[in-house]
Amino acid sequence: MTEIETIGSFQILVDSDSCPTQIRAIIIRACRKHDIPAVFAADRPIPDVMVAIAEHTRDLRQKYMAAGHSADEAHDIRSTIRMHLVPTGENSADDYMVTECRAGNLCVTRDILLASRLIEKEAIAITDRGQVLNHSNIAQRLSEKNINSAFREAGMFSTEQNKPLSSTDVRNFANSFSSLLQKARPAN
Repeated sequence: MTEIETIGSFQILVDSDSCPTQIRAIIIRACRKHDIPAVFAADRPIPDVMVAIAEHTRDLRQKYMAAGHSADEAHDIRSTIRMHLVPTGENSADDYMVTECRAGNLCVTRDILLASRLIEKEAIAITDRGQVLNHSNIAQRLSEKNINSAFREAGMFSTEQNKPLSSTDVRNFANSFSSLLQKARPAN
C-alpha cells in the first residue's frame, strides 16, 4: 500500500519532540477543521498542542450545545487531538508511535529510522520538510542516512544535522500533508 486507503481507524501520529511549531500548527488546524484524530507523542507536554486540545474541546462542546444538547451531555465530548507523554529516554516516543500505529495512518517524523519502522506497519510517513516516505523510497533514504553518518563520523561533514526550517519547507509540508489528507478523507 503506498497511499492512505481507509479512514476507519485513520489517525495522525506526530513525533512531537522534533516537530517544528509551524508544522504542528498546520497539523492542528487540519485536525480541528475536520475532527481528525491525532496523537502528539513526546516526553514533555507541548504547550501549543495542549492549548489546541483545550480550545478544540471547548469549540466541540459549544457546537454540541448549540444543537440543543445540555451542558451535562456535552461534558463527555473531547477533542480528537491527544497529547501522549512517554517516559524520558531514547526512542520512547518512537516505540510508542510504532505500537500505536495502524495500517493507513499518517505519521509525521524527521527520523528516518522511525519512518522505516512505521512504513513496515503499512503507514505513510511524511517529514517536516514535506517529503512523503513509503515502501518505494525508504530504502534509499536509509542508505543516504547511513552514508551521511559515516561521513560525519570520519569528519568529512559538519556535525550539524538539521538546517533551519524555511518558508519553502513549510509550504512543501503543507502541500504534501493536504494531498495525503484528501486521499484519506472519504468523499462527501
